[in-house]
Order: sequence, then structure tokens, then C-alpha cells
Amino acid sequence: MEPVRFGIEQLRVSGRLRDNGLLEDAFQSARRLLLPQPGRRSDNTVGADYDLGRAHFQLGKLLKLAGAAQSAVRRFPPPRQRFQTLADANNVNASRTPAVTDAEMGDCLLYLQRLPEAAAAYEAAIAHAGPRAMEPVIAASMLRLGLVCQPARPVP
Repeated sequence: MEPVRFGIEQLRVSGRLRDNGLLEDAFQSARRLLLPQPGRRSDNTVGADYDLGRAHFQLGKLLKLAGAAQSAVRRFPPPRQRFQTLADANNVNASRTPAVTDAEMGDCLLYLQRLPEAAAAYEAAIAHAGPRAMEPVIAASMLRLGLVCQPARPVP
């Protein structure tokens, strides 16, 4: 019997649970994905590195959606590094995910009022995407970077 990829469970987490507003269930499901399971040979499965990165990313995103930005911001660096390694090895599935992860981290840092760090995360997202990328996540990162870097004006 061939081992099951993380991706099948990942679809359940990101699809039905999160989209139906069941954040706690989605969070628990994502955490289960990251626990060692007997008989699961994830390290030998094609695509497991990407799927594991997605599971870590999903956990960070769920924490962000639940309002736990401080916890979420600590969850994003490991999948970001994993995605970058895969992208550097020409994995087409991972080519845009470092930028998406940087943007998510920027959102959390913005929420936490850590503006210089948020600006750096948005700049990293934009830089990683490159000059020709015009995706919604990049457009949003450019907008948020502009807002973060805007000089403070006195309140009348």
C-alpha cells in the first residue's frame, strides 16, 4: 500500500473546516498533520516536503485568522524556509509560496504594530515575487507596504 501524502488531509483542513468557519477543528486537524504517525512514511513520499510546509503554513494562517498573531508570526519562518529551499531546487509548486508566506507574516506583524518588521516582510514578499508578478498577494503587499511606510500625520 502506497503512503498517503499530507495533501489529502490538507485539503480537508483548508477546504471544509476553515471555509465553514470551524477554526478550532481546522486548527486541531492541522496540528494532527504535524504529529508523527505510525506507518506514515512522509519523508519517502513524493511531494512530502511541500505538503509538510503547507501544513505548517496552514497552522500559521489558522492562528492568524483566530486572532493569535503573535503565535502565528512564530509559525511562518519554518515553512517559509522549506518553501524557499524547494523553490531554489526548481520546484514549481513552491515558486510563489515564499512570497505568500512573507505577506502572511507581514499581516501578523502589522496587526501587532511591529511596523518596521511588517514593512520588511512585505518588501521580502514583493522582492521574491519579482518585477513581473502581478498577483493579488503582491498587489496587497504593495498596498500594505505603502500604508506601513506612510509618515504619521497628527490627528486634528
